[in-house]
Amino acid sequence: MGIQPAAKTLVYDVVKEMAYPHDKMEGLWVIDANRVGIVNDDDFAIEPNGSGGVRQKVLGNGKVDANTLYVVKLAAPLY
Repeated sequence: MGIQPAAKTLVYDVVKEMAYPHDKMEGLWVIDANRVGIVNDDDFAIEPNGSGGVRQKVLGNGKVDANTLYVVKLAAPLY
């Protein structure tokens, strides 16, 4: 059918480079050729408590999860 997957190139490893403490990313913003913005998904800072309810979501570093925008300067320009 002529369908070709998009080419991908790793330009920044958020887990390795900044010890990203969150479960997952929610958004990526290409600011310019040298910077990207990364937004975490904090799931409203709640998680299942194992008993059918919810509890406050605490990260591995002991801090309560919260929405955070990280602005990253890349080692090489995107374009």
